[in-house]
Amino acid sequence: MQVNSAGAPRWRQLTDQLAAEIRSGIRLPGSKLPSVAEQAAAGYSQTTTMRAYRELAARGLAVTVQGSGTYVPDPLSDPDGQPSLAELEARIRKLESQMAQMATLLPDQ
Repeated sequence: MQVNSAGAPRWRQLTDQLAAEIRSGIRLPGSKLPSVAEQAAAGYSQTTTMRAYRELAARGLAVTVQGSGTYVPDPLSDPDGQPSLAELEARIRKLESQMAQMATLLPDQ
């Protein structure tokens, strides 16, 4: 998806491009954005990519996980990228169910 950012700094062009892709659904929640190295292969410097990703995070359109990458946030996540209470409760229910299933496999003691 092309965004008309002619004359804008490269980091702004990249930010606008990725923001448009996220908002349009081209990049889905939970999907990983291209790494700094991948963006470098596309012609963006490390500084440009990092600034664009920081701007996307400030807009609530990306979450960076140290050592893992930058992702499109899940809509159930808080703006800081942390899971919401509802998401945590759902995870707990799933784990409780899995534990109950596993308990049936254990021999009686």
